[in-house]
Amino acid sequence: MYQNYIFDLYGTLVDIHTNEKKAYLWKKMSLFFGMKGAAYEPKELRMAYETKIKEQEAALKMECRGSHVPEIDIADVFRQLFEDQAVSVTEKEIADLAKMFRAISIEELKLFPGVPEMLQRLKDAGKKVFLLSNAQALFTAPEISLLGLTKYFDGILLSSDAGVKKPDPAFYEMLLKQYHLNPAECLMTGNDDIADCHGAASAGIASCYVATRQSPKINGPLPENCEKIAAIAELF
Repeated sequence: MYQNYIFDLYGTLVDIHTNEKKAYLWKKMSLFFGMKGAAYEPKELRMAYETKIKEQEAALKMECRGSHVPEIDIADVFRQLFEDQAVSVTEKEIADLAKMFRAISIEELKLFPGVPEMLQRLKDAGKKVFLLSNAQALFTAPEISLLGLTKYFDGILLSSDAGVKKPDPAFYEMLLKQYHLNPAECLMTGNDDIADCHGAASAGIASCYVATRQSPKINGPLPENCEKIAAIAELF
């Protein structure tokens, strides 16, 4: 029996749909930037934002030369957009901007059925519960709190804080090291066969796969130490 249960967030515990392409989002973002003294037209801002992300991802990949699966920090993207207009902003202003961006871009955000009850059963049984998610802390930390999930986790590690993301085994190993976990006593649960199942296997961790509407198409067989469930509420 496993003692430590590790979860992916989006598409596993949380049912989410976002739309970062809608014109209304970039109209409001342009207004926010303008109020801070950074003048961008909505389409110009969206293009600059997407370009910054690609540039940062390319730079990180070049830096690690394939040894890791790197992750950017969206805070750096927002900060550079201001710096390009010779505007300095505080960390709080960046955080406020990120919340506005996310609030407007989210079209649906809710827990999958049975998630709180399943997590509570784990806690009642004395199990440790951890979150390991490919996610931006500026977006995700407020959403974890909003959805009432914070109290269930004994530890949280997000890719934007770690600088790497799943399926990189280094990301899993960071969690194991930080919380002194034995991989043989851990179970990773997620909705992505590569990131969550094969990634966990590469770090010596068993996994559980649950298909949701956010799941990418399965690429070949699942690892031998991976089981499948029909719904997240069935896990425990």
